[in-house]
Amino acid sequence: MANYYTHYSFVVAHPDPVACRDRLLSDRTFLEAISLAQGFEAEDWENATDGAEAILKIDTDGKGFWITDDADHSTDVALAAGQAILKDQNSNLTVTFQASFTCDKPRLDAYGGMVCVFNKDNHICRSTTNDEFVNGLLAELADI
Repeated sequence: MANYYTHYSFVVAHPDPVACRDRLLSDRTFLEAISLAQGFEAEDWENATDGAEAILKIDTDGKGFWITDDADHSTDVALAAGQAILKDQNSNLTVTFQASFTCDKPRLDAYGGMVCVFNKDNHICRSTTNDEFVNGLLAELADI
């Protein structure tokens, strides 16, 4: 049996990350969103507190949050946290990040990645290994 992993790391800026973190950790709507992203029911929002605390790491320079897969969170949890941080400051910023898919055993289907783009209201994630992406690269290569 192989173990599959998703890795990502990105920063979401915020002028006062400490106050934002305190607000989000006491916001039931945020905790419900994290709960759903973790695969729990929304009513199990109290179970999401540990996950929310783990994902809301203040960046080393204190100017935002460093969102990573360190706590084995899915990209859904990362997106929910990132959007909540942007909503907290009513920001119109757009954030992008890339995720990689790996496996602890060599398999043809175990590697790849995706790119995600989000703002406070919406997000889009696309695989970098699907036919549409690859065909786009082939078209660009043909034009060079």
